[in-house]
Amino acid sequence: MGLDNFDEILQEADGIILARGNLGIDLPPEKVFLYQKEAIHKCNVAGKPAVVTRVVDSMTDNLRPTRAEATDVANAVLDGSDAILLGAETLRGLYPVETISTVGKICAEAEKAYNQDLYFKKAVNHVGEPMTHLESIASSAVRAAIKVKASIIICFTSSGRAARLIAKYRPTMPVLSVVIPRLKTNQLSWTFSGAFEVFYSTV
Repeated sequence: MGLDNFDEILQEADGIILARGNLGIDLPPEKVFLYQKEAIHKCNVAGKPAVVTRVVDSMTDNLRPTRAEATDVANAVLDGSDAILLGAETLRGLYPVETISTVGKICAEAEKAYNQDLYFKKAVNHVGEPMTHLESIASSAVRAAIKVKASIIICFTSSGRAARLIAKYRPTMPVLSVVIPRLKTNQLSWTFSGAFEVFYSTV
């Protein structure tokens, strides 16, 4: 059962989708919010995406969400979730475009109230010591970008791991990941003189 083996699943998974409809069946109503917060926190610490579902079910038939649903969406953002996944609201709902627009606006407002500085400090504190070189570079890059009010962070990576670590610290600016593929030396005919091998393409 996923609830009993969450830590093991998180360790192997690329990300987690919290199917809250199922949580409502498997857990008492008063426990759902607590499990959601704990699961999102564990995803944040692991640097893996947490996706939350079933937030505005009433918009399947109504143009506006209930106050409880609007608060639920905002709290999902403030808890640290990475995405809101809509289902029936847009699949068979009467107002799919309006639903996406409304949820997007709520998320945008919640992000304005998000305490990034507090989150950053907590994220650093949860990293084991000694910190790996890549983790140190990623956290330092985010700290520096925030301090100088950078408009973007550009990350050159071959595997994507560095970009994921940067995103883990939730910088307030966009992260542009430039993937540099690793090349075999026999893939290109080099005309330059010298006896050295070239393993990376030029950007």
